Amino acid sequence: MMPKKVLIAFGSPSDVKSIPDFPREADTEYYRSVASAHRTPDVVERHRDYCKWDGIIAGAGMCNALKDAYLSHADIATVLVALPMDDKATRGVSSMLSSSETPPGYPIGMIGLGNLPAAVKFVNYALQPHKKVSLHTRGTTVEPDKTIDDTAKMLKRLGVEYQFPTQVEPDTLNLLAYDNPLNFAIS
Repeated sequence: MMPKKVLIAFGSPSDVKSIPDFPREADTEYYRSVASAHRTPDVVERHRDYCKWDGIIAGAGMCNALKDAYLSHADIATVLVALPMDDKATRGVSSMLSSSETPPGYPIGMIGLGNLPAAVKFVNYALQPHKKVSLHTRGTTVEPDKTIDDTAKMLKRLGVEYQFPTQVEPDTLNLLAYDNPLNFAIS
């Protein structure tokens, strides 16, 4: 079996001053990229096209345009995670907001500010085979039915069988669908 390939991309050297240790899987190769979607888009493009990535973590401060650069060319089966990073001007708020913005039908995960170990753990977990997928909503979204319908359509396109349980289940990939990050953060 071919090893999985995960790209850990950062928008600038200041984002990677101290990379904490992160959970590694034996069957996964991890690659690091430091390139800006704004200042060095040609380097981002080279890193993006280096191979077919199974997972991509895009970490950037201010406007997280890096996740958009990877999202626009990622395969539908690629696990993409936005990793907002701290910045001097907005203390990470700008990155969190831009990290949560994607067009409908482009699913991404988003991890808390600068938490690379959690991002890698999520990608490792999502890339493992799961017997069941459960779809949840918090009920605090602007349009919960539309959000769930859109997520269910995406899972059908991927050929993923899913269920709608009333609680989080063990040995299951539990997905939370929401369409408004501010409502999610407050609830």
